[in-house]
Amino acid sequence: MAQREPHMSDLATYSEEHRRRRLLDILLRWMLAIAVTTTAIAVGTWLAGLWVAEGSELPRLLASSGVFAVGAMICFALNKIGQYRYASILWIAVIILTICICDEPDKVVRTETAAAFVIPIILASILLRPQDSLYVTGLISVIISLISIFVLRSVPNIFILGSFWGIAVVAWASSSSLARSLAQLQREADERERAQKSLAQSEERFRLISELTSDYAFSFSVAPDGALGIEWFSEAFTRITGYTPEEVKNWDSLDIFIHPDDRAQSDERIARIPTGEPSVSEFRVITK
Repeated sequence: MAQREPHMSDLATYSEEHRRRRLLDILLRWMLAIAVTTTAIAVGTWLAGLWVAEGSELPRLLASSGVFAVGAMICFALNKIGQYRYASILWIAVIILTICICDEPDKVVRTETAAAFVIPIILASILLRPQDSLYVTGLISVIISLISIFVLRSVPNIFILGSFWGIAVVAWASSSSLARSLAQLQREADERERAQKSLAQSEERFRLISELTSDYAFSFSVAPDGALGIEWFSEAFTRITGYTPEEVKNWDSLDIFIHPDDRAQSDERIARIPTGEPSVSEFRVITK
């Protein structure tokens, strides 16, 4: 069965998918390295007696670190087998869960810990679709509202929620603009590639015709002072006349290879070229 050749749109989709997979791979590696290093430092300072963990700080730290590490490894495995979208969704969910369990509930929704929710909002617009930052913000808003109402018995912080939505809108608009710019660049690259392929095919057809024909063809330009410039000539030209490309490129007149008795006819023909008049003539040439 004949296989369908990949279309330009298929190649563009593959390029975008490859870029996102590569970006997710880099983020997973760096964020996991930072998390492991931070946890190791915290545990080391606690064992050395330099940090006194209050209440459930240490268990929360270990639990959030464990969730983060396991989630990162699962996402890394999914990304390796080509399921980058599922890996991205899971990774964002892991980050949100890690933020929720890494600190006390009141700190998660009211203090600087809440600012960490900006990370999954921005990642959603980068790793997924631009509008997905809005969906993630909606999920975070629901989580913060539930913690505030049912755990803390208080009203959700409208200022924090409003800040998240503002960041989500900016992330969505920025990612949308970037996506349009990348799509335009991809279309321009595809057009250049098609033009280059078309030119290569035309040159190949011309070469084949030039090799098969028994006659030769050439093109030249006429400068305002009457000097001639050879633009191109077929391979048969060298085979029939004996003049090499290096020799022809240095010509400023066709009199070199035109028979002396026919040069007047040739000069008359060249003189009519700037006027745009069609001309058909025959003259003898001098071969090497």
